[in-house]
Amino acid sequence: MHPADGNIISSEAAIDESVSFAHFAVIHDAVRIGAGTRIGSHAVIFPGTTIGSGVTVQDHAVIGKRPHSSVVSTLGAQATDSQTTIEDGALIGTGAIVYAGCRIGKDAFLGDMASIRENCTIGAKSVVGRGVNLEFHVTIGSRCLIFTASYLSENTVVEDDVFIGARVCTASGTVISHRRDIPCESRGPVIRAGARVGTGASLHPGITVGREAVVALGAVVFQDVPEATLVLGNPARAVKKVPPEEFIK
Repeated sequence: MHPADGNIISSEAAIDESVSFAHFAVIHDAVRIGAGTRIGSHAVIFPGTTIGSGVTVQDHAVIGKRPHSSVVSTLGAQATDSQTTIEDGALIGTGAIVYAGCRIGKDAFLGDMASIRENCTIGAKSVVGRGVNLEFHVTIGSRCLIFTASYLSENTVVEDDVFIGARVCTASGTVISHRRDIPCESRGPVIRAGARVGTGASLHPGITVGREAVVALGAVVFQDVPEATLVLGNPARAVKKVPPEEFIK
């Protein structure tokens, strides 16, 4: 369809009659959109995307994008599930990109300009802030808060109720293998339930941050952090135990 408002909507898309569109959105074949969802101007929704009820897709968002590799990629684009799912009540911010094969949970919030690579999962009621970048196969639990411009490398796992401050960076490659014939594993960090990671911290490949642990601002973590332990510095060192009254209730 090419209505007067400039939206291009495939006749093969299944769209509830209560869905509202702004201007110049593009809805491809095999897209399903549930009741009460709002689609902003210039949004693009690719084939194989299912959007639930009461979802907000803001201007210039892209959902279901297929990945492509550059000629110098080390790991390259990943094979994707054919389905991309945005669950009920989620919000996809202005200019955010959700690649194919992702699942965004109920009432989750993706900030403006967030980039969610293929095969990521974001749990219910989690917030992924403005300009956050998730590489492929990142798993975020429920009720997490990830602040502005953080970068989570491939295969990072974040359990429920985790706090991640602004500009936190994780690494997954065990060596820097760019254009070299060097074996390299991809082992993302694991951040256990209720942990807090302060602004500007760096987490090295394969480490685990324990339940209810705290990683202080700017810490560089090379080794596992025991549960309910505060670490700080470069390299990060244990300072004290986190008191039980600070635990998630």
